[in-house]
Parts: sequence; C-alpha cells; structure tokens
Amino acid sequence: MDNSAWAVCQQFARAIGARSRIADDKRVVWYVSVVYAYHGTSRGRAASILSNGFLLQASNHSWLGTGVYFFQDNREAAAEWAATLAKQLCDKPAVLMAEIDLRDCLDLAAGTALFDELRSFLPVLERVFQKCGTTSRRFMDHRLIDAFVEDRTRAGRTYCSVRATFQEGVPLFPNSGIFRTQSITISVRDLAVITAVEESLA
Repeated sequence: MDNSAWAVCQQFARAIGARSRIADDKRVVWYVSVVYAYHGTSRGRAASILSNGFLLQASNHSWLGTGVYFFQDNREAAAEWAATLAKQLCDKPAVLMAEIDLRDCLDLAAGTALFDELRSFLPVLERVFQKCGTTSRRFMDHRLIDAFVEDRTRAGRTYCSVRATFQEGVPLFPNSGIFRTQSITISVRDLAVITAVEESLA
C-alpha cells in the first residue's frame, strides 16, 4: 500500500472511531473502539443526566467496580433495569443511548489473558475479604476490580472503563450455559470516554 492510500485509510478509520493493532503475521488490523450502549434509569434522573451529565457514584454491589453502567447493544436489558429502578423511585422508566470509547478498556470479554491477570491479583485482597466478613460475589468482584485498576494506575496503565459478559436468570434447560439474560456490561470509570448521550425511545 502506498503512502497516499495509507493516509486515506487512516483518515477513514479516525472518522469512524477505529484504531489499529499489528497482528501476529505483521498485518495491520483495524477495529472500532467506539460502541453504542444503553443506560436504564428513571425519567427524572434521565432529565438530569441530559442536562448535567452522568455522576460517578460508587456502590459495593456494582460488580465491575466503580462506574456508570451500560448494556452494550442491548436496549432491552437496559429497559428491564429501568422499569425496576423507576418502580422503586415511583417514577417512569427511561433509557439513554451513549457512544462510549473503549480505547482504554479493561476488557474481560476479549480473551483470557486479563482474566488470568486478575486471578493472580486475588491473593492480595484475601485479607480485605476476611476483614469485611462477606462472601457476596458482587461485593468481592467490585473490590477486586477497583483494587486492580488502582494498582495498574500507579504502575502507569490507566483503564477508563471495564467490560465483561453478564449472565442472569434461569438457564434454558438444567446445566445449560444459555441464560435468559446474556449481555455485555460496561462500567465507565472516566466520564470523558462517553462521547455522546441521547434518549432512546422504544
């Protein structure tokens, strides 16, 4: 590929939010780092978000650590969560659609290397878990992700978001690996990677 053609490829890639990596066979592989994701909330909170932006709030039960949570390419899952939350708040449900740049993402949905790295980090937190006296899976996941990201930040590696697959509900049949709810969840830690937000109407 000559320099002019390469320049056109780079310009197009930037326009669609893509980035590149070098494959094992030395080919340049382009892939898109910006994804569409949905955030379920109440009408009142949605209005506040559209006017003032998201607020980063910590919760010990948020399994992917501190962040604002989204369902990637899955409006239905966000709508179900919105209905549950709105009922608790005596409000109507709302769903927001956002563009999220995953360029600096702790992507647990992409392969096993990061999973193994997280597992090797787990012994560091054993004393913390024992001191807290809880075996809640979501609490332990939350503390592990936060501690891991903070450790990597000190080492010079910043993660702006965390992504992982999520399964919930009843299996399709006993011992099935297919569940009623299967989705990709994103926890955004740095709100700057949310590049656009709008209300998503059914």
